[in-house]
Amino acid sequence: MKKIVSVLFVGITTLVLSGCGGGSSDNPEAVLDVYYLTDDLGFGVNGVPYDCESGYFGNTGDGGSDGDFDFDPRGDSCYFDLSVVTDELYIEDENYNGVAGLDYICSPFTKILSTTENLGWLEYFDTLNDTSCTIYFPSY
Repeated sequence: MKKIVSVLFVGITTLVLSGCGGGSSDNPEAVLDVYYLTDDLGFGVNGVPYDCESGYFGNTGDGGSDGDFDFDPRGDSCYFDLSVVTDELYIEDENYNGVAGLDYICSPFTKILSTTENLGWLEYFDTLNDTSCTIYFPSY
C-alpha cells in the first residue's frame, strides 16, 4: 500500500510540475505578442511558414486565428516564406488595425529596405518575383 501511494504521489507531482507546454518557441525567455498577416481584403493568410530570431516559428494561422503569428515585442525579426502568396499583404494588430512603421526587406527581387505604411501594407513585396520577406519588429 505504501508503495502505491508513493508511486501515485510521484506521478501526480510530475504532472503538476510539467505544466501544459506546447508553445511555438524554442527560446524559453521570449515574450509573446501576436500580429496577423492579411490580404488586401482583410482576410487572414494561413499556412505561411515563418521563423523568428526569438525562436518563435510555425505557420501563420497555427494559433487558432486566421493569419496569426507570434513574435517577441522586445525587438525581433521574422522571416516569412511567401513563395505561394499571390496577394498584396498587410500586417495587422489584435484590433485589426494596420501596423505602420515596420521595416522589412523582400527577396530575391526587390531587395530594398522598406517600411510598412499606415495600413500595414507591405507595398514593396513583389507578388510575381519575391519569395520571402523579413520583417523587423522594434522594441516597444
